[in-house]
Parts: sequence; C-alpha cells; structure tokens
Amino acid sequence: MKTTMFAAVKGLALAAAVMTLSCNSADKKAGGAGGNDQAFRFNPPVGAAYDITMQMDMDQKVMGQNNKIGMSTTYNMHVKGLDTGVYDLHMKYNHFRMSMNAGGMDMEIDSDKPATEAPNTGDPTAMMIAMMNRVFSGIKGQSFSMKLSESGEISDIKGLQNIVQAMVDSMGLPPEAQAQVGASLTDQFNENDIRNSFQTAYSIYPNKPIKVGESWTRTASVKGKMPMMIDSKYTVKAIENGIATLDVASTFSPLEKDGGSNIKGTQDGEMQVDLATGITTDARLNQQFTMETQGVPVEMKSLVTIKSKQVQSGK
Repeated sequence: MKTTMFAAVKGLALAAAVMTLSCNSADKKAGGAGGNDQAFRFNPPVGAAYDITMQMDMDQKVMGQNNKIGMSTTYNMHVKGLDTGVYDLHMKYNHFRMSMNAGGMDMEIDSDKPATEAPNTGDPTAMMIAMMNRVFSGIKGQSFSMKLSESGEISDIKGLQNIVQAMVDSMGLPPEAQAQVGASLTDQFNENDIRNSFQTAYSIYPNKPIKVGESWTRTASVKGKMPMMIDSKYTVKAIENGIATLDVASTFSPLEKDGGSNIKGTQDGEMQVDLATGITTDARLNQQFTMETQGVPVEMKSLVTIKSKQVQSGK
C-alpha cells in the first residue's frame, strides 16, 4: 500500500506540474480572423487580476491496481507592475480540492471545508484526511510574488517560506517536530520547483506574428525531482473575435542521464487564448504517461481543463 500511495502522489505531482505547460500564451493585439501583426509575448495590463482554475482527473495503474485521483486548484494572478519589459506578479492561492481512491484509501480534501482535529480512533485514513484538510486550509489565502518578462523568463520569486510556515502552523505539531516537517515541505515547495513549473508555462512564444494554419515548436527542460524534456508543437486553428484557438501536441521524455523516473508521455488538446492579454481563457488537454517510481512501473491518463476569467480590470 505504501508503494502504491507513493506512486499515486508522485504521479499527481507530475501531472500537476505538466498541466501548467499550456496555462498561458501571449500576443499583444488581435489582428482579425486571418492573423495579427504583433509577436507573441506576455502582455496583460498592469492592475488586472485573473482567477485561474486548473482541474485534473487522472486514472492511474500501479502494480495492477487502478487508482483515481482528482485535483482542482484556483489561484489569483494580480499584475502589480511593469518595469522595462518585466512584470511584477502577485500570486494568491484561493482554493484546493483533491479526491483520491488509491491503495485502498478513499479520501476527499477541500480547503473550503473547516479544518478539524484528527479523530482519536486509530484509523490512519481518517487521521490523514484530517491532517491534509488542515494543511490545505493553511495554504488557502497564502501568496507569493515573482517577476516575469515579456519573453517568459521568471526571476525573483519571494514569499514561499511564508507558505511553508503556514502549512507547518496548520498541522498543530509539537515544537520538536516542526523543524523536521518544515524542512521536508521546503524540499517539496521551493523556488526551483516553482520556477520550473511556471517557466514551462511561459516557454511557448514564437517571437513572431502568427496566422491561421501556422505552426511552431518549443522545447523546454524541467529539472528537479522528476526531470524531463518537453517538446511541443502549437498550430493556429482559428482566430476569431480576438481569440486564437491553438492545437497543442507535446511529447515528454527523460533527460539524459536521469536514471530515475524514466518519464515518457504525450499530451494533445486545444486551448483558446485571449490575444489582447495573452491569458489562456479555456483549455482541454489529454495526457498519457509512463514512469517508474521505486522501480515500480506506473501508467497514467489524465484530462486537464483550464479556465480563467478577469476579475479586476487594468489601467
């Protein structure tokens, strides 16, 4: 059961990271149904804010056992400023929800549900659910900042340690355990991992004007706990009323000398981009992966949907 649960959680982390791949694309101005005369780039108005929800539903197979995992994350992205082509972004977590049926364990976690004390019943599942509810409730409302250039380069990530401390505080641990748990959470929730996740999302720009029928490719490498190479092809299917519809096709392969998870997979689907802001308004992506964790083969299929809406206008 331990191996199965570890594989389920690791697979969830992989899909959650990859699903940000097509979270954002950018163009400065819509150019009508045929195309535009501006290059793709990140270009939201200063002062604007967006609520972005990413939903993932995963079917996973580990050691012949089928697992089902669902995860929904909503965060707010507030464009605080722009200086010499570099945006100052404020990111706040608004909602987490996760459901899991894996390894004989059935649980549902929701940051909107009141955090409760772990029941003194000796039931490990009930105790884990109560603990995770407290952790998710602790993350809700926490924020960090980062800088993002028009070309998609991420820098100067700040505030992650405050999020880690909020998670530790939410657990109600004795003082002697807080430092150890905090170190473990920092290893899972650190600047490098956040940069890898968001950098992948913003590494798609062709740096030239686009038109219907045109395609371009982008390659990105993800380092860290699950290193992989991502090769993606984007094709402009339609441009109408300032919205570009893109076909997305990606392959995932292990980095050379990885020697670890041996990740392989594909992603295909469609995304719609608001050309005036560069924000993806809607996306539907199908993912298929194989990987190894602790020598155990894992198969995964996921459906990822992304929706965003502007909740505050810019200047």
